[in-house]
Amino acid sequence: MPLVQHNATTEFVSGNSNLPISTVVNDDLGSTQSGLWEQSLRPGEVIPTHYHNVEEIITILKGRVECTVDGEAAIVDADANGRATVFLPIGSRHQIRNIGETDMTMLAFFSSPAPEIFSADE
Repeated sequence: MPLVQHNATTEFVSGNSNLPISTVVNDDLGSTQSGLWEQSLRPGEVIPTHYHNVEEIITILKGRVECTVDGEAAIVDADANGRATVFLPIGSRHQIRNIGETDMTMLAFFSSPAPEIFSADE
């Protein structure tokens, strides 16, 4: 059974944000249709505006963040209001900023085992 302990996953540094991302599920595990990443941001850290050529579903597990999708911003406070999920269609320009005083953690599910990250400047 392909069971993944999140604390034993492989990290890579995003070329878009220069922040670490943990790869939970990808083609190394045998996935052919989906992928899952886990990422944390310290207070003030931001994932710059970017997009993907596949769908993405982001679940904020803990922390307080500002999510901006195609220019529309929303505050997600998982600590006060519970977990929240954002669906991002293909090509949606999005940014996530930790506006809280504690670390935030999120999961990002993709409809590809190896999604590409495109800077919004491209």
